[in-house]
Amino acid sequence: MKKQARDFAKFAVILGATALVAGCARLDIGTSRTTYASNNSATASAATTTTPTVSSAPSDEFRSGQILAFIKPEAAALLSEKETSEAASAQYYALQFGRVGAFRTWQGDSEAKGEVTVGPYVKVNGRDCREFTHTVIITGKRYVSTGTACRVANGEWKVETV
Repeated sequence: MKKQARDFAKFAVILGATALVAGCARLDIGTSRTTYASNNSATASAATTTTPTVSSAPSDEFRSGQILAFIKPEAAALLSEKETSEAASAQYYALQFGRVGAFRTWQGDSEAKGEVTVGPYVKVNGRDCREFTHTVIITGKRYVSTGTACRVANGEWKVETV
């Protein structure tokens, strides 16, 4: 019985220490990046993260033209205006708010549908960037486009060419 009590006490101490250490980290909502508290000013400034600029909805320009950079041209040619708009919204909201690896789906007015997944935010030359995969499915055929998109000064997303 005493051994069980000691084992339970050890477990409680380990659990408490784990909770204490976990309390020192925080997850920046919307960025999927963890930062750690520090008293060292050099380390603290290196760990500082910024919250992404949030725009409420994709612009008409993004919906009508810029989305074409995010999907395969042969798929874009087969989409209706509504489907292009749905694809643009899914792409935009996945980049803006999407959890890493979670699917953002869209459905067109015919047999077209799609899904977008994004990676974590990374800083590239001071800009928020994310890798993405946008899959368009039309009558069972899959058109997969991958790339990196970065947020530009006006808050919109632009595909970067490497």
